[in-house]
Amino acid sequence: MKRCYKSHQQFHPGDGVCLGFNCPGFHGEKHDRRGPSAQIDETVVRFHDVKEKQDVIVRELKDVIGSWRHASGDGWESRRIVLADDRMGCSLHDTLVREGAELHLEYKNHLEVNYCIEGEGEVVDVATGTIWPIRPGTMYALDKHDRHILRATKGDLRLVCTFSPALSGRETHDADGSYKLAD
Repeated sequence: MKRCYKSHQQFHPGDGVCLGFNCPGFHGEKHDRRGPSAQIDETVVRFHDVKEKQDVIVRELKDVIGSWRHASGDGWESRRIVLADDRMGCSLHDTLVREGAELHLEYKNHLEVNYCIEGEGEVVDVATGTIWPIRPGTMYALDKHDRHILRATKGDLRLVCTFSPALSGRETHDADGSYKLAD
């Protein structure tokens, strides 16, 4: 398998898997773009030639759903639209929390901002017990790595979320509800 330009490993440490068009070093070479869990093969994936530095990143939600960028767990789904390899400094997610779900979370290594666009729920600050209602048009920011509980109470809660630093897209929640920092 042919690798991308010299700095490829800083974007895909240790796994040797290129993310195709999303790889900062993509130049129409041989790639397996299915993500880190895929078996590497010699499939030639050719898109149109792109500049080493793209001018604009454009990605549609329909292309994220069902791809390696689509993560899910008990009561939630995260469609990870912008990730660390996009080099934007934060990641952007379209997240669904299923009605009736209660998520116990604490992002020890990331700051998070959430903006509700559908459904209703509540966020609980575990340290104080304060409960805030969440409905379309409500934003909440976890600026102190706050331990919190997120509940979807009326319909599925749909949130536009940002994380800083950006997620790589391969993270899963630890037992305490946090993500490890990307390598």
